[in-house]
Amino acid sequence: MAHYNLFEKYISQALKKAPYLHHMFKYYYQYWNYLLHGKKKYSSINPLCTISSSSKASFFGYYDHTPWSNSMKYFLSHNINNESIHLDLFSKFPSSTIIDTITIQKKFNFQQGIRPIWINDREIIFNNIFSNKLVASIYNLDSKTIKRYDYPIQEISNTKTIYFSIDYLSLEYLNPDYGYNIKKTSIKSFKTKGIIGFNYRTEEIIFHLNVDTIHSKSKNKNKVSLIDCEINHISSSPFDDKFIFIYRSKNNKGCSDLFIYDYSSNNLKLLFSGDIVSHYCWIDKDNIFVYMGKDIYNQGFFKLNLRTSKITILNEELNKYGDGHPSISPNKEWIIYDSYPNKKRLSYLMLYNIKKDKLINIGTFSSAMKFHGYNRCDLHPRWSPDGNYISIDSTHQGKRKTYIIDVSKIMI
Repeated sequence: MAHYNLFEKYISQALKKAPYLHHMFKYYYQYWNYLLHGKKKYSSINPLCTISSSSKASFFGYYDHTPWSNSMKYFLSHNINNESIHLDLFSKFPSSTIIDTITIQKKFNFQQGIRPIWINDREIIFNNIFSNKLVASIYNLDSKTIKRYDYPIQEISNTKTIYFSIDYLSLEYLNPDYGYNIKKTSIKSFKTKGIIGFNYRTEEIIFHLNVDTIHSKSKNKNKVSLIDCEINHISSSPFDDKFIFIYRSKNNKGCSDLFIYDYSSNNLKLLFSGDIVSHYCWIDKDNIFVYMGKDIYNQGFFKLNLRTSKITILNEELNKYGDGHPSISPNKEWIIYDSYPNKKRLSYLMLYNIKKDKLINIGTFSSAMKFHGYNRCDLHPRWSPDGNYISIDSTHQGKRKTYIIDVSKIMI
């Protein structure tokens, strides 16, 4: 059986109370299954799709922002060279011609790289190290200049004028996969103690959502101390002045809380609390598509109403491969999502039509055991602004690379 069964999931969940034991058991159990079932350098693609890549080892990172500029004139990709990282700017992808190299540094993570986000067709915001501090930087493609700000970026508002910052030192302590190796160096990072909204145009703090306020509304508060809880996965509403985020306890001692915050009215609301809340995308102003569960027996993808907290069960086939990273198409009709590697170390890429309740397999991609844990390479599917292409990161050819999949024939 390629996929993990309920008993295996239960054992994994129980072992999370002993993090080191959980990590070792998970690695060797996956390694043994990989030796028995694994497929090396394997991929398959839907016959209606085509796939292409650059020749260089590269990746973009997280799934909630696109590597394309809005006009699709430019494409961004991280490139690693001698453990340092820089952003390559392509005029067309795939292409061997790099028209600009934006920044170089040694501190990054494989989940988000340096967290690059397009502000507009001429500006990109990202995290980097400057004067021994983790800061947000904005690069201008025309002037080729960089302007820096004290607060590192986690997410940006729908208007692209306010960015949201968190304490990366605290996050790194609780979840190193999203850190910048700050705690082991002399690099400084602002201790925001919650979430800060910063208008980089006026250089004013718009709001400060204190972590004490978040903890006071959390279902975790009587189970685990504040210092053992992380803030992560901030996702800005494309429709108004709100964002959602996860408040999660270290090593899963307590539970995961999903919050929504309206910074125009300073209103914080707890939407859901359970064993797991992981990844989500916005369907419309009032609904999100989210992977969550009260316990291990009922977790999966659901539609969650943000006004009423009503949970709607969707197609059961969505949960065939377990947790994944969903992104919604520009026309709000299709959701692309991936899966984590199964026993054969295969990850699946699926396309779901919300209106027609239609599910399509786009592709399957292998990942060797050397891409495990911190070094993992999730597919992290991302839409192009015109809705015709999907960008993924994959290691099925033996190294971390960015791929483009043309899905336009399926979208007809």
